[in-house]
Amino acid sequence: MLIIPEDRDASQGLLGMLPNELVLMIREAYPASDLVFHARFDQLSEHVPRLYDADTDFWRRLCYSNGIGCLKNEESRMMNWKALALECELHTRICYQPGCGEAKLSENTTWTSNRLRQKEPIVTVRASGQSVKDTRPYSSHDDLNQHIIALRSFACFPPVDNMQVNLFTTTTPSLCVNNVSGATVHDIQDGINIVEQYEYTLSTLDLY
Repeated sequence: MLIIPEDRDASQGLLGMLPNELVLMIREAYPASDLVFHARFDQLSEHVPRLYDADTDFWRRLCYSNGIGCLKNEESRMMNWKALALECELHTRICYQPGCGEAKLSENTTWTSNRLRQKEPIVTVRASGQSVKDTRPYSSHDDLNQHIIALRSFACFPPVDNMQVNLFTTTTPSLCVNNVSGATVHDIQDGINIVEQYEYTLSTLDLY
């Protein structure tokens, strides 16, 4: 017989009435790297966050395992990693860019499983007379600053704290990007702005 703890509130639904042991079993049935699940599960009931927040490093590990890091001017120990994870989860519901959203999170997690990324074939299906570009449910020229997952993704996997980037420009052939928490796409964009001495904003098209 299931015994409902006395401190549980029936208004929170079934999940809010379950003992912590069963809630933990549900949580642990999903991979520790599944950011979308854990961010949503955390918000299902008022007492669930206490189970997550007991592990003060959980949200940082979750973000890192999804390839999401700090920006150069941020300190890891000062970051609200839970807020960042929840913001990323929210972005997965509204972003359909292959270089961002849930697709990007899924791609980022492959680096922790030691699997090489397969090259996509040039043609996967027979094309119709309509242009493939015309059927895209997204713009390939979106401002990267509007895509938190793509912007905060590590620039390479595994992440490194400094990297040399070739620009192939006449003024500056390359730039050095540094971030002790792991260089991100945003760091590269900032580096270009500094060495080229003008405001340059990457678009999602630049991720391909």
